[in-house]
Amino acid sequence: MKKRVMITAVFAVALVTRADVVFDFYTTANLYGALDEQQGPVDFTIDGVTATFTAVGGVMNRTNSGFGINADGSADTTYALDSGEALQVSFDQDVIITALDFRNFENGETMNVTIKDATNPVEYNALSNQTTDSIDGLSWSVTAGDTVDFAVAGDANAIALDSITVAVPEPAVISMLGLGGLLMLVGRRVSHKRK
Repeated sequence: MKKRVMITAVFAVALVTRADVVFDFYTTANLYGALDEQQGPVDFTIDGVTATFTAVGGVMNRTNSGFGINADGSADTTYALDSGEALQVSFDQDVIITALDFRNFENGETMNVTIKDATNPVEYNALSNQTTDSIDGLSWSVTAGDTVDFAVAGDANAIALDSITVAVPEPAVISMLGLGGLLMLVGRRVSHKRK
């Protein structure tokens, strides 16, 4: 039975996801061009994955300094997410958020990433690379249609969002895991009958 579990685990790991899909708000001209000055919802497809973007508290805005929400008022940082602003993103299929890239992220600041009512705070000290304001190695599952909210924590923060990297789980993984579970049950029953 241990062999069956190990074989299933190896297949599952080998087939977990296909290539990463990067929604880059800062350098992908087609993307930021479609989102700029829009409140949304705006759909955009990259490599077969469609994301829907909606601005809360203003309109989406990309400048040479970054991507964020532009709200009415003089206290707004137009190229970043400020207090009271949020970027909502949903996907047309199940994805796993694997990396986030920010700009203007400073010590003491926090970006809250909320996925279906579960908040994942990203703090400056937790960034994988504080020079490039990025965090990788994430494994946050997002079910198709669920909303992911990006919002700063606190009043003083102004953090720009440069990119969201997602991986798409292969349907074969679910089949392999199901097959592995079935093999384990069959193996269990056979071993119980032998006793």
